[in-house]
Amino acid sequence: PLVAKQPIRIDNPYGDVRVRFGGYESTLEWRTVGQNGDASSKIAVTGSGDDIFVVSARLPEGVALAPGQRIEITAYVPQGHDLDVVTERGLIEVRGLKGSLKARSVAGNITFRGIEGLIDVETGNARWSFQTAHRDLWDYDVASQPTLFDYTVGGRKVPAVAQATKRGQLFILDRRTGTPLVPVTERSAPQQGKAPDERLSPTQPYPVGFPSFSGDRLTEKDMWGITPLDQLWCRIEFRQLRYDGDSTPPGRDRSLIYPSIGGGMNYGGVSFDPERDIMIVNTMYYGTIAQLIPRAEADRLLAKARAGGGGHSATSFNAPLPMAGTPYGAWNSGFMSPLDAPCNKPPYGKLSAVDMRTNKLLWERPIGSARDTGPLGIKSHLPIPMGMPMFGGSMVTRSGLMFIGATQDRTFRAFDTTSGRLLWSTRLPGGAQANPMSYVSPKTGRQYVVVSAGGHVMLRSPMSDAVVAFALPKK
Repeated sequence: PLVAKQPIRIDNPYGDVRVRFGGYESTLEWRTVGQNGDASSKIAVTGSGDDIFVVSARLPEGVALAPGQRIEITAYVPQGHDLDVVTERGLIEVRGLKGSLKARSVAGNITFRGIEGLIDVETGNARWSFQTAHRDLWDYDVASQPTLFDYTVGGRKVPAVAQATKRGQLFILDRRTGTPLVPVTERSAPQQGKAPDERLSPTQPYPVGFPSFSGDRLTEKDMWGITPLDQLWCRIEFRQLRYDGDSTPPGRDRSLIYPSIGGGMNYGGVSFDPERDIMIVNTMYYGTIAQLIPRAEADRLLAKARAGGGGHSATSFNAPLPMAGTPYGAWNSGFMSPLDAPCNKPPYGKLSAVDMRTNKLLWERPIGSARDTGPLGIKSHLPIPMGMPMFGGSMVTRSGLMFIGATQDRTFRAFDTTSGRLLWSTRLPGGAQANPMSYVSPKTGRQYVVVSAGGHVMLRSPMSDAVVAFALPKK
């Protein structure tokens, strides 16, 4: 049996390894899931060892995987054990890292979820980590790429990293050590309504003396509608949901997650103007309804949906997410009215600037119009600046310009970084759910700004396969 502080090695040559720390108090458990076919019933996963507890996956002699087949191992590891993970053909994913980690993946990636971490590229050991959401039950993984910049502390420049989160909190850390450069405090988190036997973190981390981008706690007065009827429907729906503010735990009843499972802030991160010490932040504001469905009922509903050609997808919520190997499926859907509009009042997307010399909000404004959306998915063609949901980030230039696509409408915009004034905008073939980039052509000497305008299924922004470049007129 596993003993306290005993190092653990997990070896899976057949596919992915996913590690969840803190799942059990004193035992280590694991499960296997077949991918693209199922040979997992034939695999032998053993745990043994004296100095090191080894979890090793091996198929019997004479049994081979079919072409393209992989087998995933998910291990639930108690806290306080150093970990060595090896896979030859899959990814390694670690959530809730504690202790030291050595991770070796020959043909895949090594990722952290819910953790801001730094990996020593020579040894694979984690040099430091910072957890942005404790006991993540809301899909609050760290979707935003980190932004490196120099932050002034006591009159001197410190190498820093800014990490945006789906929670709408922005953490500023010393990138050498992971120490918060903007203080972080722990605040009490809601504890009521959780699933039986679920463990909750009593607190969640919040920056102190720095703007929050999570939005105000919703109330019934914040419910909105295109018509008085759907506004009334949203008010009734809000009163029927369990909602205790940030980090309301999902449970067997219907609860509201706000910011949603998409954010807050998602991929795209934040941009930083080192000439002016200004950080640009783009955020979205809408909710997710969550409910845990007992295993047998979730499997029945999922089988019924699949038999009819349906299931859970980015745009369809007519069945639970499977969450295989757990006691529940998860039924998630957007907090939307019968007219397919968000139930909370606009804006649904904001663009903000933070003065990093003072940690104060410099300006903020809605970004995005209702032109390419409307009731029941019918385009309104009205350029009403409501502020729209978005995926993707911004780019700043030395001259004081900031470029961004990101929003649901297929529009690319340029702003004055210091004032937030809109300087220019243009329509695109599709939604620009990507970060822009800029370069100077060595052939012509002209500067170009380029953005991918591919659209986004979940946002329902117009789809395209275009990459669009812009430049000032030739002199």
